[in-house]
Amino acid sequence: MYEELEISGKRVFIKSFGISENPEIIYGFFSSVTEKDLQIMEEKLSDDFKCNRIKPFILTGLISSDWNKDYSPWKMEKIYKRDEDFSGGGHETLEFVIKSWIPFMEKIFGDHKKNVMGYSLGGLFAMWLCLETGKFHGVGSLSGSLWFKDIVKYVKGKEIDRNARVYLSLGENEEKTRNQIMSKVGDNTREIYEILRERVDEITLEMNSGGHFNDVDERVLKGIRWMMR
Repeated sequence: MYEELEISGKRVFIKSFGISENPEIIYGFFSSVTEKDLQIMEEKLSDDFKCNRIKPFILTGLISSDWNKDYSPWKMEKIYKRDEDFSGGGHETLEFVIKSWIPFMEKIFGDHKKNVMGYSLGGLFAMWLCLETGKFHGVGSLSGSLWFKDIVKYVKGKEIDRNARVYLSLGENEEKTRNQIMSKVGDNTREIYEILRERVDEITLEMNSGGHFNDVDERVLKGIRWMMR
């Protein structure tokens, strides 16, 4: 089942993987994801379902046309001259998730375990959303933009449920950049991992080969397999 629809003025997709009366739901914040992309994902996960390596789940994702606005938790100056400043519009997205998106999904699928996952700036937003709301059973920050200003300080000051599952990943070459801000992503990701490792029972940091834009689909699959195992 795949469906695109509008909820409170924002577009989302819903795709079910496997069959269950009460599946867990992953709220996703990725780049452009097509129905074809999700069909390929389903094919690649088919053996995992057959061998009971992962649980059935529903992936629902926000279709965003403005990452800098929708996924930035607070304001920050642009890191490249050609870009725009980060507006801190993530608070508006948070309100949508809590007041509109989750209630909509609960109306259809009932009460369910909620997970949040994102890639790049969406991975930053997923981490912030989990810590800010306390609503999610698991969080995946995949090559997350954890170079973002004050994110380590923010994580240090927030509580998280001991039973929360945390999946972090990063490309080995992502911190090897001339941009002084983005080069902090490796140190920040490792520091956030160490902070959260003391606070939750299930956490991993997976290092992948390549840079930020290598094998994105496979990195997403790795995150899903870990979270739904």
